[in-house]
Amino acid sequence: MMFRGLLFSSIILLQLVCKGHSTSNINSLLLAIRNAIILPLNEANAGRSLFKSDAELHRQSQLLVLSLDRNAQIMQRAMIIFKRTTGLSWTVILKHPILLMEWRTRIAPVCSKREVMCDPLTPYRTVDGTCNNLGSPLLGSRMIAQGRVIQPFYDDGLNLPRMRSVTGGYLPNPRLISNVFHSNTGRSPVLNKRNTNMFFAYGQFLDHDISLTPVLQDKDGKNLECCRAGGLHDSRCFPIPVPPNDPVFHVCKNFARSAATPSFQCDPSPRLQINQLTSFIDGSTIYSSTPEQLDILREKRYGRLRLTARNLPLAGSSDMCTLSCPGHHCFLTGDGRRHEVPTLTTLHVIFAREHNKLARGLQFVNPHWDDERLFQEARRILGAELQHIAFFEYLPFVLGNDVMRKFGLTPAARGHREVYDPTVDPSTTSAFSTAAFRFGHSQIPSTIGLMAKDHTIIDEMPLHTQFERPDIFFNMDGSENLIRWLTNSNHEENDRLISDSVRNNLFQNMGPMQMDLAATNIQRGRDHGIPPYNVWREWCGLRPVVHFGKGPGGLVDHDGIARIFLSKLYRHPNDIDLFPAGVSEKNLPGASIGPTFACIIAKQFARFQRGDRFYYENANTPGSFTADQLNELKKTTLAAIQCRNSRIQATQPHQFLRPDRRSNPKIPCQMIPSLNLRFWQEHSPLYTVVPLSPVKFLQAQTVIE
Repeated sequence: MMFRGLLFSSIILLQLVCKGHSTSNINSLLLAIRNAIILPLNEANAGRSLFKSDAELHRQSQLLVLSLDRNAQIMQRAMIIFKRTTGLSWTVILKHPILLMEWRTRIAPVCSKREVMCDPLTPYRTVDGTCNNLGSPLLGSRMIAQGRVIQPFYDDGLNLPRMRSVTGGYLPNPRLISNVFHSNTGRSPVLNKRNTNMFFAYGQFLDHDISLTPVLQDKDGKNLECCRAGGLHDSRCFPIPVPPNDPVFHVCKNFARSAATPSFQCDPSPRLQINQLTSFIDGSTIYSSTPEQLDILREKRYGRLRLTARNLPLAGSSDMCTLSCPGHHCFLTGDGRRHEVPTLTTLHVIFAREHNKLARGLQFVNPHWDDERLFQEARRILGAELQHIAFFEYLPFVLGNDVMRKFGLTPAARGHREVYDPTVDPSTTSAFSTAAFRFGHSQIPSTIGLMAKDHTIIDEMPLHTQFERPDIFFNMDGSENLIRWLTNSNHEENDRLISDSVRNNLFQNMGPMQMDLAATNIQRGRDHGIPPYNVWREWCGLRPVVHFGKGPGGLVDHDGIARIFLSKLYRHPNDIDLFPAGVSEKNLPGASIGPTFACIIAKQFARFQRGDRFYYENANTPGSFTADQLNELKKTTLAAIQCRNSRIQATQPHQFLRPDRRSNPKIPCQMIPSLNLRFWQEHSPLYTVVPLSPVKFLQAQTVIE
């Protein structure tokens, strides 16, 4: 074996010599690699521990992020030293196997590799996303690098944020872009005529299932204060300067860079960001992406999640939200962003209840199943419901039917549809999570309301007063009043304008951390080295923009006002950031977005489908549903889930569409098709299900106790 290894190395060395590299030159490159990689002393990677509480698990996650970022810094420093020593780009290492072998050997002590054992016969997902792809078990799992489909545009090609114009100057200030291009100040909001606020709320809930990019913090897990003395020179910081005479902010807006992570096998690469969640639509918002957190959430009886006597999520750490009244508590769910806005929190509540409804229904038809079987089957069904709602109800209104058909995203009306391809990488890409799927930020309302049973408005509150506040859910019919408002009010128009509630007042209660969401999106894109708008147009097969006019080669997918503002803000079309240009494109027919964002989002959701072995329509895998079960799942709607987990009594069948007496009338919840769990009944010789009366049979059919 040793002889074969030496022979292999000798052959590669000979190949390098034949390609023009002398033996002495190769040896000097190997020595350069050895000298470039400087390992820290007496430091160990953060691993799994016996932390028990929610706060301790959160701290463990923070330590892992810091460890990954430290390892990425070691790699980046090594690549810089290699270039400085040899005069060659680090890409040389990737091209020559003997150099890459030496790199991997030297970097191994700081290369965090998860060893996983996979059971190819289990019908259930792992909670951390590993083992979905049996050939590459880490694909799509938590705590790995976000995907890249185009090389990043860092100023130094490696790590520094994109700050420079192609003309040599600096790119325009993100806060200035926000004030000029995205401001809705002083205007009455224009409402979308088709979709409800539930459409915007579900989009945020779905986004939180597939992406979470951790930002750098200090060693104690506290937010970095990048606008204080020294922050401007801290490599972890990338603060946003505030333009003169800004109407709200002064001097500087805090901004910490996203944490970095090594690439797969720790091979040389430009800076990569972490996805702290799995990249699958699998209910991470409900179940989390770690076994330890899920263990806290489970009741450990009857397959259920732990909910309070009021059917609300378990109490979490009191510093995770803002509480106004004694007796109220912060919630503990699968995702830490659960309290951002009540419109998001209500879906956390509804889907936690849905899991328990499913577990009770499964226990009724399969009394011989133990806690683990009931839990995993309920989780498996709920994951399928989330996927069906995403692809059948939500995505068509985002992309339009033409794009859905073009990319093969539409679920079959009945039966299986085999789409899994093990060569597809399902990882959430940085451009998708940092820019394209943030299109929904233009839909965010300036107020949220509560609506009574007779559809009169009980209360309307400025959105920024409700950040991180779960108080609504402790009021009588609080969830129901909010659901009625979400399904009977329209979201703000899909355009370049963003409500001041998040453009000037995002997390207003956080003082210095108060944010401008539009400016943050632009700065985050530059932090990640997201290529400019024109690069993405070419990647999508669209004509690049060569001037700011409206004719051929111009901003043909933008209206006149957007073209004027972009021409005033940017020096060159190749400078335009992806987020402002993408969100301001004219919408495609039947869609909520224009062609560039539609392309990026459609390709990403195609990867979510085809790269997921447990995608709900797949056949011939241990996790596949039977034909009858799948057809039953395809009756699932968000309206049905809301009905059986709240007391709203009536709603329109398509909750993402405004009610209409002819095409989408409000109907009693009893008339909305619900899931029949009889198709999951498994006969056991020890148990016999007693025949039911018609009334009890219907109750079992709808999974309502």
